[in-house]
Amino acid sequence: MTRDRTLLDANRLWVDARLRAAAQRRVETPVLRALAGPLPPGARALELGCGRRGTGVRLALDAFGAARVDAVDLHPASVVATRLATRDLGERVQVDVGDARALGAADGTYDLVLAFHVLHHTPGWRDVVAEAARVLRPGGRFLSAEMTARFVDSPVLRAVSRHPDDGDRPTPEGVEAAARAAGLRVDGQRTRYLGCWTALAATRP
Repeated sequence: MTRDRTLLDANRLWVDARLRAAAQRRVETPVLRALAGPLPPGARALELGCGRRGTGVRLALDAFGAARVDAVDLHPASVVATRLATRDLGERVQVDVGDARALGAADGTYDLVLAFHVLHHTPGWRDVVAEAARVLRPGGRFLSAEMTARFVDSPVLRAVSRHPDDGDRPTPEGVEAAARAAGLRVDGQRTRYLGCWTALAATRP
């Protein structure tokens, strides 16, 4: 795959920006909630790739109704920043360094696994979906909001954002297929913005 030149890597500016946090809360989360339905009382959630602001952690508690949230990120600096950003949440939150492709949690640990724009940053992203399925309890839900190959590989985004150069990006059909291959039941999917963004909800039977 030919790689367009990245003129300015603005990933960090966007990933931890207030605007992105607002989009997560006001645009993406309502779609995921509508697809997923309510969680059971006392639900335990896991956020994959928490970044630095702790937005997904708070959404897991406030918007999705989890009682406790664990979060992992591959980058130690992001873990430290999220711990600071969520310190007011006390013992309801645990943030650790971790690889979403090889989680340390036992099988059947969580009622909810959240993935906000994690897959397109990850080589071998289907392994992330498989791990999410593994750590879900029966009836647990995997929720993904994702930029698709159509946008990630566009020359405009390539010019300002670096992503793994493995030529294998999530597509709406690919995310759905990966969920099914991992043994999940796909409950619903919404694809918008000319195919550049997709949200999926799937349940472990």
